[in-house]
Amino acid sequence: MGERNVISLPLGVTRSENTIEGIASSNYHSDDPSPRYKIALIGGLSGTQESQNVYLEGMKVLLDSPDDVGFIASDLTSSYSPLVDQVFPPESGFYFDKDSIESRYVWRWLTMESPDLIIELRHGQKTSIIQSESYTEGEKGSLLGEISAGRGPIPGSIPSVKITADTLEVKDLLVQTIKHVTENPPSPSTAGIELDQRSFRSPLKVAEILGNRYGY
Repeated sequence: MGERNVISLPLGVTRSENTIEGIASSNYHSDDPSPRYKIALIGGLSGTQESQNVYLEGMKVLLDSPDDVGFIASDLTSSYSPLVDQVFPPESGFYFDKDSIESRYVWRWLTMESPDLIIELRHGQKTSIIQSESYTEGEKGSLLGEISAGRGPIPGSIPSVKITADTLEVKDLLVQTIKHVTENPPSPSTAGIELDQRSFRSPLKVAEILGNRYGY
């Protein structure tokens, strides 16, 4: 198993029209064969240099992950708009929002890609791995808290894991998490299942839905 092939997958633009960069493994959107597990890796929500360093260490793990793992990833430090203070789900403004159009692009990217699991890397001296079923009330209104609960404009819920560590320990924790995923395969997220079902709708069904929404 060599280093994985990746492609550029920008997820949006900032208010100043800088690209919010992202990448995807070459097999993430493939059907021949499709990956057994789909993972999204994000970091940099706080916008700090330490968060960026943790993300870069995590990427080394993904690039060496098994071939049947498909992944998308983005260092959100480059969004130029710290998302940790944003309230999710986004409710208005969207791509014309005056406070954070970046949060709208990140929300759309994760919900429409609908991986089986989202992993957020955070910098901290106290290491922890917290799964979404263990989130507390304090996560309400956070990006992963709302996506994992399936609230807001989203096709369904997506489980997530938050890993907190310093740059020396994050690789081991992420290896441990991915090993757990491959040995205990997660079910497709309800968001992913819903999007798959939508892709098989007939043209007549799509026309009916659009007609009910926008009129004939």
